[in-house]
Amino acid sequence: MERALTVHSNPDDAGTLSSALGERSLYQSVLVRLVADACGRGLAGPPPRQREQLRENARRWLLHSKRDFEMVCAFAGFEPELVRAGVRRLASEGWPSDEWSQRFEVRRAKQAA
Repeated sequence: MERALTVHSNPDDAGTLSSALGERSLYQSVLVRLVADACGRGLAGPPPRQREQLRENARRWLLHSKRDFEMVCAFAGFEPELVRAGVRRLASEGWPSDEWSQRFEVRRAKQAA
């Protein structure tokens, strides 16, 4: 506990920690949005053709992107192999739109704790 107090006693360190946590949350949100798009959730606004294009782009990126995918996962604090395995499972299940958020959000909450 004393060590944590020492780290936060310097305002610059506290700001750095806060910034790092904010960045992690940002990249986690990017992954959540991509999975949502791949599953067709939250795409009610754009016209049907654009929705399909967003869905296919998200699926392609989640399944086939290499370096960028690994970077986003790392910045989000996730293991890329585990995220990719989960994405492949969703794909094999036909990208279910009703379950993905519960599974992903529960895991995200556990990692944040």
